[in-house]
Amino acid sequence: MTLLFHTTLILYLSLYQQLTRRLYHKINPNRKVESMNKKILVLEKNRDILELINIVLTEKGYIVDLLATEDEVFNHIRDFQPDIILLDIINPTEEGTALCKTIKAAEQTSHIPVIVLSTHPKVEIVKEICADEVVPKPFNISFLIQTIEQQLINV
Repeated sequence: MTLLFHTTLILYLSLYQQLTRRLYHKINPNRKVESMNKKILVLEKNRDILELINIVLTEKGYIVDLLATEDEVFNHIRDFQPDIILLDIINPTEEGTALCKTIKAAEQTSHIPVIVLSTHPKVEIVKEICADEVVPKPFNISFLIQTIEQQLINV
């Protein structure tokens, strides 16, 4: 990414978040999700999307751990102890959902909400298989944040 594009993206996200916060507090003045100290592990294969998610979540006050591959994911989960996991699944096949199913089946990680991000047209199938929630790509940033906050409330 060029520096100009990156700078423009950061400025746009800051403005967007300020406007979203104002609107959110007007609509829900008494509801607040405390994002401080909440940890989110993000496993996303696309580095640009990974960087965008990092910017957005960090701006919101979350502590973020980023992974671009599944290598050592359980070591990251053990060491980082996330409150929620964002997981990129390209195809909701047996192989594509294997990591999600393993996370939800393991005693040490089954309690952690998993939000699946995917471009697949039948991504909702993943919710039936293993995910707590699904966010189709391309995603609306507000919807992603709202989904994360809802899962944190439900924990």
